[in-house]
Parts: sequence; structure tokens; C-alpha cells
Amino acid sequence: MGDSQAGRPVAASAPVRAIGPAGTPLWYISRNADVRTVLSCPFASSDPSRPGFPEPEDLGERTPFLIELDAPRHAELRRLVLPDFGAKSVRALQPQLEASAERLIIAMTAAGPVADLAKAFARPMASEAICHLLAVPIADGPSLTKIAETLADDTRGAEAQSAAFVEINNYMEHLIAARIARPGDDLFGRLAAGPLSEGRIERAELVSLAILLLMAGHDTNAQMITLGIDTLLDHPAAVARIVAGESAAYAAVDELVRLHSIADDDGFRVATADIAVGGIVIPAGEGIVPLARHANHDPALFDPPDCFDIDRNTHQHVGFGYGPHLCLGRPLARAVQATAYRALFGFVPAMRRVAGDAALIVSGW
Repeated sequence: MGDSQAGRPVAASAPVRAIGPAGTPLWYISRNADVRTVLSCPFASSDPSRPGFPEPEDLGERTPFLIELDAPRHAELRRLVLPDFGAKSVRALQPQLEASAERLIIAMTAAGPVADLAKAFARPMASEAICHLLAVPIADGPSLTKIAETLADDTRGAEAQSAAFVEINNYMEHLIAARIARPGDDLFGRLAAGPLSEGRIERAELVSLAILLLMAGHDTNAQMITLGIDTLLDHPAAVARIVAGESAAYAAVDELVRLHSIADDDGFRVATADIAVGGIVIPAGEGIVPLARHANHDPALFDPPDCFDIDRNTHQHVGFGYGPHLCLGRPLARAVQATAYRALFGFVPAMRRVAGDAALIVSGW
């Protein structure tokens, strides 16, 4: 760790056809403009049960997640929850985000002269943020974080991931049951009292949505906070601007999300009709793999692409996705990460890496 440059992807190129692991044809899309074309195309399906999908899945009895749905159902469900992820709702959470960051930093610095930043700060910061949004007890955060990490890590094995899914499904079933019994003024309380009772959303869909929001909120924010701080340690001038002003912090968030592009496998699609992309036609029934990392390192838009630049125009990056499936939690993610950077470097201005460990071990207080 410690290199301000991200790993270098192969240069963006025209769409490339290959045979995927499932033995079916798929297309790798790497240029920024081409990736945005695919992600915004109504004929590029997110449904993993469709023939030709890059990583096909028999959903069986499982209710599809929101990111696996196509229009019109995807848009219908998204509209139900979008207000809770808008700028106004996120601003209302800001005092809680700042309080979480301050308390975690005080605990981390009081525990000893060095700390594993991911364990002591990034993971609990991400966990508490999503718990605040979903009105889940903060005390449940550590166990929910472990479940989310297991589900996000394929190296844990199918058995462990299956057990983790059962555990999180049971947790959310109980959460939704409690909201149905006593609807409160929170996301799931409002959904239970309104759309669920009116038949606009099924109970299984509500549970599936709760699982997705919890998983996404834990894993991606925790990773990005750790990677972002590691990168910023090499850019003291940018850090000074971030601590001094919120706008610089948000600019840093977007550039760091572009630079690291950790959600590079979230955009798999399959063509439901012929799609023209980058001068070629992808036939109906063939899979599509939009490479977000390549798109975010396309030198046609981001030059040089592999370095952190807080003043870069990141308007066309796809680190949060693009089109109908643009990350629902984008405003929250940006607020959580910006708050984390401002708080940590504000409280611990002399923070530095401690060499000799693969994790981000820091000191300086």
C-alpha cells in the first residue's frame, strides 16, 4: 500500500468478443463512452437468469435484488426508496455521521500508538452510517459487517456464503416484521405502512431490498475509506484543502472513486436486442461486461488516468455506475467518505503509515 497510483488496466479499446466461463459469447467493453452507452441502454438486461448472461444464475426461490431487475419493475421499486437516499435525507444524517467519525477516532487513538485503520475506523464508520439510514441498532453493526464481508468475498466458499445469506435474510425478515407491527418514521417503517400495505411492493421484495442496501452500504464504503486514506497520505496539499473545505472533500471522493473503481464487476448485462456499441453490433442474447475500471482510466477523458488529481473533471466517471442503475446510495456514500476524510485528517493531522505490514497500519497521535 502507499502508492498513489492505482493498478494499471489495459488501455481502453473497441469492444472485444470472447467466450465466457459459462461457454457463451460475451463482449468486453472498456472505452468510457461505450460503457456509458451499455449502462444506459434499455436493451441491456441486468437479469442474471436470462440466457447469455455473463455469470448466469438460477435464482430459484430467491427474490431478485434491485440491481438484478429490469424496467419497469426496477424503476417502480427504485422510486419508492429514492427520497430516502436523496440529498435532503443525507444532509439530515450529517450530524450522526460526524458524531460516529469523532467517537471512532477518539477510541482508535486512545487504544494505542498504532492502529489498523480498516478495523478501527473504516469498517465501523461504514457500518454505523448504513445503520443510521436503515434505523438498525448500532450494536448490531459488527455482526452485520461480518455477514456483509462474507457475502462479498467469494474466497470464503459457497457454504459460508450460503450460511451468511440465511443469517442476513432471517435478520431482515425480523426487521421487516417489526416495522409491519409498529411502523416508525424510518425507511422500512414508511415502506411497510405505505407501499407494502397498498400492494405496491411485496414483503419478499422489501426483505431483498433491505439485504441489498445493508450489503452495499457496508462493503463499498469500508473499502473506499481505507483506499482513499491510503492514497491521500501521499497528497498533503490535497489533504489540507479537504480539511479546510467540504467542496474539496467531495471532489476528492469522486476522484478516489474514479481512481480505484472497486465496483468493477457490478455492471454485467445481456443484450435483449441488437445493440450498437462503438461501431459494432452486439447481437441479442450475448453477454456484455462493461469494464468500469477501464472506463474510469480512459485517457481520452482522464489524462493521466492512473494518478490522483483533486482538480480533475470527474463528471463522466462511472465509479457509481451510470444510467437507470446509477448507485442508489451515491449521495450517502459521498457524504460518508467525505466526512471520514475530513474528520480523520482534521483530528490526526500528523497521521502516517507504519511500514512493514500489508494492512494500512497508521500512527501519529
